[in-house]
Order: sequence, then C-alpha cells, then structure tokens
Amino acid sequence: MMAARFTAQEVRQALGLPDDGVAGDFSSVSTDTRDLEAGSLFVALRGERFDGGDFLEQAEQMGAAGAVVSLPSRHADVALPMFPVPDTTAALGDLARYYRRRCAARVVGVTGSSGKTTVKEMLTLALGSERQVHASRGNLNNQVGLPLSILAADIDADVWVLELGTSEPGEIRRLTGIAEPDDAVITTVGPAHLEGLGDLAGVLEEKLDLLRGASASGCAVVGELPEELPTRARELRADVVTAGLGAGSDFRPSDWQVGAEHARFTIEGVDYS
Repeated sequence: MMAARFTAQEVRQALGLPDDGVAGDFSSVSTDTRDLEAGSLFVALRGERFDGGDFLEQAEQMGAAGAVVSLPSRHADVALPMFPVPDTTAALGDLARYYRRRCAARVVGVTGSSGKTTVKEMLTLALGSERQVHASRGNLNNQVGLPLSILAADIDADVWVLELGTSEPGEIRRLTGIAEPDDAVITTVGPAHLEGLGDLAGVLEEKLDLLRGASASGCAVVGELPEELPTRARELRADVVTAGLGAGSDFRPSDWQVGAEHARFTIEGVDYS
C-alpha cells in the first residue's frame, strides 16, 4: 500500500506558497506526533484549546521531514523545513484535494443523518469483490478526519468510499470541495445537529450540498425518507434514484431478513448477504 507522498514543491503547489527553493520528500502526512512516522510531513493543527505548534520539537525528534505551521511562525529553534499558512486545518484539506486530483480512483461520497457508516461499509464490501476499495477509517468524516482518510488512501485504489459529516452550515460544501466525489449517496435526513443547523429544513439543505458538489456525470442515490429528500434532490438533479423499502423506491428489496449480526436481501432477483 502506498498512501499520499509529496515533494516539497508539491506541498507548495497544494498550499499556494511561493517557491523558496527548499527541497525534500515526505512519505506521509500526520497531525499527531503519537503515531508520526519518520519522513512524514507534520501538519500542526490549531484549535481553541490546543496548538500543534507546541509539538514541533517532538515531531522533529520523531523523524518528521517537514511541518505545516500557522502564521506567524514562532519556531525558529526547530530545524524542520516549514510551510507557513494562515490556517493549518484548511491546509490539511488543500493537501488532501491535491492528492485526490492526482489519483485516478472513483470517489463515492456518503452522508446522511444516520446510516452513513453502515452504508459506507456495505458499499466497501460490495464493491470490494471486484475492485480495490479504500474507505474512510471509522467515522472520520469532518474537516480533519476526511482529509486524513483521503491522504491514507492507496494511490492505486480503484474506488474510494468516503463519509462526510456535518454539524454546521457549509461543512458538507467544504468537505465536498475537498473530496470532489464522482457519486453521491444521502441515506436519510433527520433531526441531528439541530443546534448548528437550526431545523429539519436546514439539515436537508446541508445534506443536499453533497449533490450540488458531486460530478454531474456520476450517480446520485438518496433514501426515500423523509419525502422532502427525494423531492428536493430531484429539483437539483433529474437523474436522482431512490432506495428504500417503499413501493415507490427505484431500488427496493423484494425480500429481506435482518438479524443482530447478519442481513440478507434481494434486489432485482440478485441475493445480497
């Protein structure tokens, strides 16, 4: 398996930085010194209660080959090649987008108020029977987790199945801009993250940003519930198909059994288990 590798020049291109002549190669990208591998590019994320810049010396000791740091840079005592940026979280997304564009994989984006991880795992199993598939790790689906999932993908994978989550308006749009999915799947829309998205209509419009940002030539699949989901989805794209148990769904199992550890269903005469 070969995940994201960068040269110093590629890092500058991804981050929109001028060429300072510094050379170097990075075998991977890391945001955590606890599992940083020698040769990695360390992205020093900054949050309300932490600053990854405080761990630059530790990253250097662990064998990091360079670091993306927040401006203004205050780490003159560290000998690592530095890539200073206004926002290291945004820079992590920029690196992931650059890598995504370098890879030939077909990208499937999955979102929804519930069922995201389950559908992601089902797609991974179904597609993996004939293809090399990379899937988001666990539920890494936010502005840090999604880029890390992309940067961990094997460059030779045929398909990436990526989970996109949200807790505030505009987050799906930002994540879609990083992943640039070919295909979009919205499982369902429900009263999740209302503190950030306001009401069910706000959740719906946020989830629909996946369709707005996905390739127009790819597939778009949405759940049948609530009924506003397929209605609004088809206002955005005429080629949307629905999946569910209702008689009006485009993809509906004719028979199914669900147990604690096993599920089986039949669609269009084909058995899945």
